[in-house]
Amino acid sequence: MKCAMCGIQIDLVDEAIEQRWTPSFYDGEIQHAPACPSCTDSFLQIDMHGEWEVKKKFRGKLTYTDEEPKKHWVIGIAISEVPSQRH
Repeated sequence: MKCAMCGIQIDLVDEAIEQRWTPSFYDGEIQHAPACPSCTDSFLQIDMHGEWEVKKKFRGKLTYTDEEPKKHWVIGIAISEVPSQRH
C-alpha cells in the first residue's frame, strides 16, 4: 500500500491495520486511498457522516500520489528560409 499523500509504502495489509492506516478519504467529492497515520493526523478529520475527509484548510491544496500525472503537450514550429531561384 502507498500513502496517497506522502507516498510512503507498507507491504502488508495486516501491518497497515496495526499501524492504523486510513483505508480511504475524501477531498471534496474525490475519494483517495489510503493514508498513512502521520498524514491522517496532519491532514484528515472525520466528517459528520463518519467518513474521513481532508481538513477544511487543506482542501484543494494537496497533491496526491494516486492521481494520474497531468500531461503536457509541446508543439514546435520550424521555419526556414528557402533561397529564391532566379533564372
